[in-house]
Amino acid sequence: MATTANETLVTLGADGTIRLPEEIRQALHIEGEMTVRLTTTVDGTLTLRPEPDIPPEDAWAYTPEHIAAVERARHSPGYMLTYEELQRLMEAEDPQAALDQFYATHTPVEDVPPHA
Repeated sequence: MATTANETLVTLGADGTIRLPEEIRQALHIEGEMTVRLTTTVDGTLTLRPEPDIPPEDAWAYTPEHIAAVERARHSPGYMLTYEELQRLMEAEDPQAALDQFYATHTPVEDVPPHA
């Protein structure tokens, strides 16, 4: 359970902004603008947590749809390929036909070991 490390009175501006005092920003190593996640509880508690900056070109990986697809893949049977099999698939003249052939000749592995 978290304990209160510091309590400071701040003002909520008419536009909804809260300014964190400099000593708190320094203690938390906050420099410049950053994204934070605001969580509220039914008893009125507000919690602010730093949110990692994600470059726009990587934002697709954090969408609910992609996260759900990754979870489905993690819990689905997989295929184990050798490096040579992967090279053949990547260099195939007709990648889809090569992939179809691979699926036809290989059996899914139910318990794929994690990669090193």
